[in-house]
Amino acid sequence: MRNKWTGLYIVIVMLLILTGCNDQQTEDVSEHLLNLNDTAQDQNLQEDKSQTNDSQEKSSLENESEGQTYSKSIETNNTPALPSEGENIQSFIPNGWLLLDAVELDFNNDGFMDAVGVLEIDGSDMTEDDLYNFPRILFAIKNSGDKRYELSFQDANLIRTEFEGGVFGDPYIELDVTDHNFSTHAYGGSSWKWSEDYTYSYRNDEWYLIKSVESYGQGPYITEYREDDYDLGIGKRSYNSENDEIMMQREMSWDAYDLDFDIVLEAPPRLKAFSAKNIRAGDRLKDMRAERVVVSEMLNLSDAQRAVVEQEAMSIRQICYTDEDYIAYTFKSEAEKYEYLAIYDRYLGVSTVVDRCERWEADWLSKFDHVVMDQEYIYYHSYYAPNSMDAESSEFVGTANELAFTYLYREKRDGTDKKMLFKYENETDARGDYPYVSITFEIHAGKIIFTLFSGQEYAHYKMNLDGDALELLGRLEN
Repeated sequence: MRNKWTGLYIVIVMLLILTGCNDQQTEDVSEHLLNLNDTAQDQNLQEDKSQTNDSQEKSSLENESEGQTYSKSIETNNTPALPSEGENIQSFIPNGWLLLDAVELDFNNDGFMDAVGVLEIDGSDMTEDDLYNFPRILFAIKNSGDKRYELSFQDANLIRTEFEGGVFGDPYIELDVTDHNFSTHAYGGSSWKWSEDYTYSYRNDEWYLIKSVESYGQGPYITEYREDDYDLGIGKRSYNSENDEIMMQREMSWDAYDLDFDIVLEAPPRLKAFSAKNIRAGDRLKDMRAERVVVSEMLNLSDAQRAVVEQEAMSIRQICYTDEDYIAYTFKSEAEKYEYLAIYDRYLGVSTVVDRCERWEADWLSKFDHVVMDQEYIYYHSYYAPNSMDAESSEFVGTANELAFTYLYREKRDGTDKKMLFKYENETDARGDYPYVSITFEIHAGKIIFTLFSGQEYAHYKMNLDGDALELLGRLEN
């Protein structure tokens, strides 16, 4: 009997010791923000990387906000699904990944400190080419108040990788916190540099972008400054001349911008929606294929042409726009004589080929440029370059370096109701050549705000979504 009770006593003592160890491991987030990578590597929190990726394909197909199921072909490669809950921030670091940065904040204002962090792949045993395929992961965890943390969100588009900063190198700048909000920052480029600052807020059980600040310029001389304050509903656009002589005269300093104007903004976008429209979102998507292709009747293709185009459109490449519901992409077909624009429905898995234009081998620009989708319409910039005869082959070739016209179009997602909203006829210079022209634009609160670059000048306009009420906002010498 004495040996029996002695054994029971030992078991009880061991359980108490283990319980004490567990309590010690579930410390406050702030104590775990120091030197977390070494300890995370010693914990077997997940299965190996291949099992994680398999699990991701099965579990990450749902759109949490809409309850929609997407085709797994559009899932981001090399991004593990983080655990839904854990004891501490270490619990959310997958095997083979490192915690690059983390901050502590009470983002839901419940009195418990939560955390936001950034993960990156441990590339110590990888080549640079391998590293290039792995995004950085922005994530937030919520303190439930019972020594447990829940994953609030994870995102693979909003943080630039070390290769996305240009000649300047790794563009990453540390996270910071103001009140219950957090901000991300990036800075990069070469002689011409850019900066990005975005602030996010947790409201009504959802994350929102509430402010963005972007700049571009040469050294300290800023030629473009954009600030969107969604809480105020106001966006500021500020520009300086890029003319070399003017820049030298100012010696990289100035008292005020050459051109300033405000625009009206819509309500703050959800973080997921902002991420889905990020320019890097399309780059993160790999090996995508549509389940089915529909060709718009507006193209009037023969059965033979339709069969070729349907096959070509199955592979989703040359992505030019993404959002939560759709992906726009272009492709060439029929001996690359035509370029097509297609819209992929991420919920249905169906691509619709909505438009086409004639292309020539010498063309170096897409005729479906700067694509944006807003409600039921697709908007894009295009151009016309006169064709010339090749002396040796006696065949027509494109001369895209001579842009005679540039346009802004819109049409519905099924290819109907196509309309030219804006047209600019280029003028030849003293040598008889056409200078380069382009249009860039954005859509906010029912208005198109766009910039026409025409050789020696930037002209800024706004107009209604149907092309009416065109208003010149200002001009700048280039």
